[in-house]
Amino acid sequence: MLKVNLPTAAAWAPWADGRRDWLIDRVELSAKWLSDRAVLDGSHIVLQVRSHAADYRRDDGPIAHLAREGAVATYKSRVGHGATFVDSPDIRLMATAMSTAAGHALAATELPTCPLIGWAMATGAVNLATGEVTADTRTPTQIDTLAIFISHLYNGWAHKQVGRRASAHYLPKLADSGMTYVVFLGSMLASAPRYLDSRSDIAEMKRALPPAWRAEAEQVAAYDYFARQ
Repeated sequence: MLKVNLPTAAAWAPWADGRRDWLIDRVELSAKWLSDRAVLDGSHIVLQVRSHAADYRRDDGPIAHLAREGAVATYKSRVGHGATFVDSPDIRLMATAMSTAAGHALAATELPTCPLIGWAMATGAVNLATGEVTADTRTPTQIDTLAIFISHLYNGWAHKQVGRRASAHYLPKLADSGMTYVVFLGSMLASAPRYLDSRSDIAEMKRALPPAWRAEAEQVAAYDYFARQ
């Protein structure tokens, strides 16, 4: 069985239909959930961002409040583990946030270019739009196949004798079983974020996708959420 260091508790605020009022409200909801959970768990708070940590402390709003209340982690400046909030992450930032949150709670807001439904399924995350725990619709066979695949990634996606061979064997099986790319991506972010926490890892992962998933991944990446505001 794959050993996974999942957050002790998780919540997400989905993109939904991208209504402007929801996109504002969800940040406050997510920040409050994370803050309350940190108090409950006795954890310190970490805001996970890409860079320019000081800028977040000078801003206004719920994210700035978290930044001043806790610590701000960037790719270059790690601050240890804690109850982690990550706003609108891409794949790399979400994977990094998972590492930061190890042994603690994690709250995230979703962008359509980095769907989190598979992550929410795997972590049992509370959907802050509904207040309900996200149902895991993956089959036991899909979960087991994914775990076996991850166990072969110990040398990375690009390793010829292991990673590439495992990708060629197991990923088409998962796609043929009905698992979508979006669910696969989120499942990997939950169960094996260390294989998606650098640009090279993400590029190798995308090269390894079977054709059906590659088309879906391209469609996800091309989503123009600014045009829908």
